[in-house]
Amino acid sequence: MARADPSSALANAWSGARAIAHGPRIALRHGDVLLLCGAASAVYSLVWAIALWQAATWDQDVARWLVPGGGAAWWEQALQAFARACAYVLVWFAAVAVAAPLGLPMCAPVFSLLAERTEKALTGRPPPSLSFGALAREAVRGLLRGLAIGVVQLAGTVIIGATAFVAGLVVPPAGAALSAVLAPCWNALGLSAMALSFALDNHQCRLAEQLTLLQTERARLVGFGLAGLALGWIPLLMPLVVVAGTALALQLHGEGKVRFGEDGR
Repeated sequence: MARADPSSALANAWSGARAIAHGPRIALRHGDVLLLCGAASAVYSLVWAIALWQAATWDQDVARWLVPGGGAAWWEQALQAFARACAYVLVWFAAVAVAAPLGLPMCAPVFSLLAERTEKALTGRPPPSLSFGALAREAVRGLLRGLAIGVVQLAGTVIIGATAFVAGLVVPPAGAALSAVLAPCWNALGLSAMALSFALDNHQCRLAEQLTLLQTERARLVGFGLAGLALGWIPLLMPLVVVAGTALALQLHGEGKVRFGEDGR
């Protein structure tokens, strides 16, 4: 079996990372896309605000549960205060991490519309039109599919974190390396799957096709996702990731890397 070429993988990852720049370019060139990006930003930012508001209501309880009261000695109190501060950081990091994979599918209708407008701006024609009933079914499927991707992404993050923690107990550098490499790549792949799914779902691309795409174009999608994570930490900019993901989905289809539903007709 031929081994994967590391230089080729790096080149593909860099190509994916550069593809994120198409989002701002397309939005700035097309007023309707830019306007819809603003509406999507408002909806997505609201989801983030709700997630952070909920985190603020239980962060102290979770921190106390993670770090129960210690002894009366000054060093014990200092150690407890430091550990509790770390627990607060962990709680807020978890809240932010949950907001992204759950916020995207919850905003699926507006992001699907954004993907449609983006495709029309790029190609001059929108995706194939559907009847109202079919459109409603696709919207429900897209929401459920997005939530499933979000749950899998969160589960993978937890598994990677637990594995890194156990490895760190045995060989501390190994745990740090696993956490620093695997977690960002996994989250990047999940973000790419979500960002491209709106355009792919608009074309009734089967889930099996989307999963195959994640496998065959793993390096390019990891690169795209890493750049998207850097952009998506600012909620107002997340729609630009969806715009770039739509452009990338169309490019991959043009290269024959993924099949749309109408291709088999």
